[in-house]
Amino acid sequence: MNLLSLLTVSPQTRFLDVACGSGWLTHFLAKLNLTVVGIDIAPQMIELAQERLTLDGIATIELDTFPHVGLYVHDIEQQPIGAGARCDVAVLESALHHFVNPIQTMRNIADSLSDDGVMVILEAASDQQGDDYQVEIMQRYNTLERPYTRAQLIRILQLAGLGEYQFFYPLNGFFSPIEPVADAVRSRILNDHGWNTVIVAKQAGGLARNLQVEGLCPVVIRPSDVARPSTVAVTVGPPPARPEPMFTGEIGIKGELGILQATVRRIMRKSIAKLKG
Repeated sequence: MNLLSLLTVSPQTRFLDVACGSGWLTHFLAKLNLTVVGIDIAPQMIELAQERLTLDGIATIELDTFPHVGLYVHDIEQQPIGAGARCDVAVLESALHHFVNPIQTMRNIADSLSDDGVMVILEAASDQQGDDYQVEIMQRYNTLERPYTRAQLIRILQLAGLGEYQFFYPLNGFFSPIEPVADAVRSRILNDHGWNTVIVAKQAGGLARNLQVEGLCPVVIRPSDVARPSTVAVTVGPPPARPEPMFTGEIGIKGELGILQATVRRIMRKSIAKLKG
């Protein structure tokens, strides 16, 4: 959440927690007394998020005006949120890879933002185009688990017609340029692509107006970037048929546990293989 500390936030700033799941981020932002709305396609997840907030004494408010804290069942892939509920900051924490059509999703999120709005995206990254393990997980748990390469994510931002973006690295600024750190170590730390951590502005110039950071060099998305043929494999055009039911309690809760268990088993198998080797 250090990334959020870079934002210029006022009491009027409105946050949108996209695919909020069980509501941990909505809860976190609400505890900071920020205005936040969490949305998710799964009613079961919204119920869990509501329970989380209620247990901590945080009441969601149903008002015609924008609520301080709100939770709603909404499919952002199909349509933006209402014009009267537009936000200033949309946060996608480990969420983008769950959408069938990420380009349309990004467009709808942009349409849910104010003109100076920004998106904060935190996504596990992939160094390759595909992974048999990810395919196995998707088939087993009827869900989407497909981390994007850096190039794929950039192409999604371009095709969605967004304004500009700036990637951040886990330890930006941790070392000064003159510290005696081996070049290889410095490169590995500052260019870690294990995560795609990026702030995206709806319009060019939006980052300078929203971030409390000096010396940024955001990449402005030009019309030619969108028109240029892409060699990156991303979902374009009509989305494939969505598996039904999508993110039911079985998939959304037990499925996540199953994915975690499968990941642990995979790590254990690799560790045992190394010990035997």
